[in-house]
Amino acid sequence: MQNVLLALNQKSVRDEKRIKKPYALADLTKFNNHVLQKCDEAHLLLVDSNKLILFTLTEYRICLLLFTHLGETLPFEEFFQGSFDSERDRGILFKHMTHLREKIAWLGLDIMCCNAYGYTLLCRYP
Repeated sequence: MQNVLLALNQKSVRDEKRIKKPYALADLTKFNNHVLQKCDEAHLLLVDSNKLILFTLTEYRICLLLFTHLGETLPFEEFFQGSFDSERDRGILFKHMTHLREKIAWLGLDIMCCNAYGYTLLCRYP
């Protein structure tokens, strides 16, 4: 879980490479007794005000799309429009989803693929 770091507090999170100043946080969602906040500038999610999940820009865009449609199946086209611009390679999308699964699994979440249609973000337990 190298991508999950403890945060000092929700307003002044520091990481030597990417988080060099305090960033504004915005509420994203609540689920499974967790509260998620997002930081668009640093491409990160803050969980329960004390744990960070760091993402690449593409992972972050995909993650936001999934969280804003939690439990809904989104077509592949939706991911290509919001995250990859002109790239429409399902193999690349699959790799991003694999990395995202690893980063969010500890939250009790899974990303399911509907082979002919798209992806769904699901809670493994209520």
